Amino acid sequence: MAKIRNPFKRKEYKKGYVIHETDIGFKLCRILNEYDSKQAAMDDLMKLLSHEVTQDDLLDEFSKKQSW
Repeated sequence: MAKIRNPFKRKEYKKGYVIHETDIGFKLCRILNEYDSKQAAMDDLMKLLSHEVTQDDLLDEFSKKQSW
């Protein structure tokens, strides 16, 4: 029996969060992707802020990695 895929179901992504300590307290941050270099992370951050990529684009890439 074939399984029917629901096209309206949200895609499941890996979920990761970190706690970032600052001088004034703590921030809970969602992990959108992992990078080998700070420059690569900053490049994607700039693309995200300039709407060249979306969070879903980054999460798609992250979910394909075998990191954890």
